[in-house]
Amino acid sequence: MALRVITGTANSGKSGLAYVGMRTAAQLGARALVLVPSAPDVPRVVREMSSEFPLGIAVHAFDDYLDRLWFALGDGRRITRQAQRLLVLAEIGKSLTDDQGASLVASDGALRVVASFVQRAASMSVSTSELSAAGPVAAALLELGRSYSRALAGLGLVERGEAHRLVLDRLAGAELPGMIVINHMSDLSAAQERFVILASRVTDVVISLMFDESVPATWATRPLVERLSRSGTREVPPARAYTAPAELHALETALGGPPPAPLAPEGAIVISEAWGEDAEAARIV
Repeated sequence: MALRVITGTANSGKSGLAYVGMRTAAQLGARALVLVPSAPDVPRVVREMSSEFPLGIAVHAFDDYLDRLWFALGDGRRITRQAQRLLVLAEIGKSLTDDQGASLVASDGALRVVASFVQRAASMSVSTSELSAAGPVAAALLELGRSYSRALAGLGLVERGEAHRLVLDRLAGAELPGMIVINHMSDLSAAQERFVILASRVTDVVISLMFDESVPATWATRPLVERLSRSGTREVPPARAYTAPAELHALETALGGPPPAPLAPEGAIVISEAWGEDAEAARIV
């Protein structure tokens, strides 16, 4: 029952250090769990591990695993999906007048903004009924959020953020694996961070995070690393000797910090421009 926080840059050996002990635990028959940022990461990690790790290791997206805990420990309400969220908000909007904020859901774009608001509000530690607003628009938005919460309750639905908050209060009743490794994460939600702390009290938890004091681009992770380190121990992989082009070295060590001295271009970095996610993906390919 311990928490290990492993920090370093990309390709510094964080994953290898994080997986130390997991192979042994699985060979001894203990269940092990790997949590990754999203569903597309799951098959990639499974492929990486399949040739060298024994059976008994499960890989899940972090939020999907919290969903599973809700299905096992929750109160029976189903987690709301985006299509349901938009339909419920649209129905609420039909009953509103202009003074009550009907314009907030009058268009598809506005409806999606409000949907984002109710999602974020659900993940807060206070309910919308406890919030106060300054100004008529904020007041209308809060009232819309309260109407949405009441509508969900009547439909037997719950927002994912609220479900995750509630299930963590019941985590003591969960049968957690003998070891949990959290890898490839760049940040944690409030619920994910709380899970790490609570789970480490009953099982071994290892989390790998991108952070290096000498690399400004990773400094945004410092507060999270410091908070988690107070509940466990922090480790850094041994330094690796490798040769990289001067341009790549400057990009890694100076991005987000003071500009480095100008370098003669060698072709290691190609500057490219694309507009929109699809165009970016096509350009990268």
